[in-house]
Amino acid sequence: MFKLRNSKEFGEIEKGIIDTGAPISVIPLQMWEDADIKIIGKDKLRGIIPNEKCRLTVDVGKTKCVLTDIFGNVSSEIEILAFLAHTNKIPLLIGMKRILEKGKMWLDTPKKLGYIEI
Repeated sequence: MFKLRNSKEFGEIEKGIIDTGAPISVIPLQMWEDADIKIIGKDKLRGIIPNEKCRLTVDVGKTKCVLTDIFGNVSSEIEILAFLAHTNKIPLLIGMKRILEKGKMWLDTPKKLGYIEI
């Protein structure tokens, strides 16, 4: 689970998808529109489909977040680089850069269990 920093504190807990194939996290609009973000550019994302209609226009920004778990453990504050979507029609994707690369990940796929140790 994931929380972004706004101007005073960390926002609501949001569930996301851990995407080990994504270098940078992708954050839906409703999560980042009130967050403390420094926009540093614009970009377009696309997956394996080369069709122009499948591209997602995003801002690129720096922000701070923490990771939490179901037991109430909270990571230290992490500064991240993220793609900031202009829509809520996408899930929160937690990518490798500056988040997952900082820790160890353990998965038990048959039991659908896992954790990240930072």
